[in-house]
Amino acid sequence: MISYNIKGNDIKRLVTRFQYKRDEMFFEILLRLNHTDDMVLFLKTNDYGMFRKTFDELMTVRSENRELNIPQSGGSSASDMNNTHAI
Repeated sequence: MISYNIKGNDIKRLVTRFQYKRDEMFFEILLRLNHTDDMVLFLKTNDYGMFRKTFDELMTVRSENRELNIPQSGGSSASDMNNTHAI
């Protein structure tokens, strides 16, 4: 698995997305980074508690310019809906 590190100020925008699949709600967090127009799928889960906790942690990483490790499995993007990453 490939991973890379970014700093909080590398995150241009945190994007959240909600969707239903087979009567089950899923929550996604995507990162739009400053150095690219692509969005990276950071988390996809059906657990709202995990979604909320991860979102709050990412907001802290961004506001305090902390380091963040983003695991990536060979070209993950917003269109690759099977990847789930967490802090």
